[in-house]
Parts: sequence; structure tokens; C-alpha cells
Amino acid sequence: MRNLIRSLLVTLLLVGPIAAITLPGTSAQDLEVRSVNDGVYSEKQAKRGKRVQRRACFRCHIDDFYKGSLIDSWAGNTLGALMTHIANTMPQDRPSSLKPRQYADFMAYLLQLNGFPAGAEDLPSDDSALAKIRIERSKK
Repeated sequence: MRNLIRSLLVTLLLVGPIAAITLPGTSAQDLEVRSVNDGVYSEKQAKRGKRVQRRACFRCHIDDFYKGSLIDSWAGNTLGALMTHIANTMPQDRPSSLKPRQYADFMAYLLQLNGFPAGAEDLPSDDSALAKIRIERSKK
């Protein structure tokens, strides 16, 4: 029994990484988990997100609401989980009324407010991509 377990572990250790690399339709980027510190949104997107925030959120939440403790309370979760929560509950008087792109733009603005670096590409709006971006504590 002990030899069987040892053989299975060795097989998993040797074959597991190879299988992950060679799965059809899967790239290394698909498997990669990123962080909000990896420049996952663009400056241009954060500007659009600020406009979304001013139009849909500002009457209830000023910018300081989004800084520090709000994002820190989501540390360890993913942007996918946070976006689902925001989309299902906000705007408070019309939950889920914005388009996915608008929610993603708002999330870019939220990341910018909390000192996370911008990158070259927009934050995606699809759940599967956002589920691969881990939230960390803010720098501000």
C-alpha cells in the first residue's frame, strides 16, 4: 500500500505539470493567476471608470469610501468575486443595471484609487478572466 501511494505521488509530481502544459486549448497564460499589483487595468480604463462612478455611485459613495479598508476586506479573494458582488448589489437603487464593461471600468478606477499600478491593457469584464486576478491589500 505504501509503495502504491509513493508511486501515485511520484506520478502526479512528474506528469501533473506536463499534463497541465499540454492540455488541449490551454495555454500557460490561461493557468496563470495574477495579482492586482501586476498592472491589470489601463489608465484610460480607470478614467472611464471614474465617469461611471460619478454617474452611478457618487450620490451614495464618495471616493474615500473606496480607499483602504474596502479593498483590503477583499484581500485573498479575486476580482471576479468582487465584481459579481458589486454587479449584484450596485447601484443600490438599480442592481445589475450597468453593462459588464462599465463594471470593469469602475473596478479599474477602484484599483487606481487604492494605488495599484496600471498596465497596458484594459481589465477584462468576463468572469473567467477576473477569477484569475487575486486581490491584495492596498498600498495607500
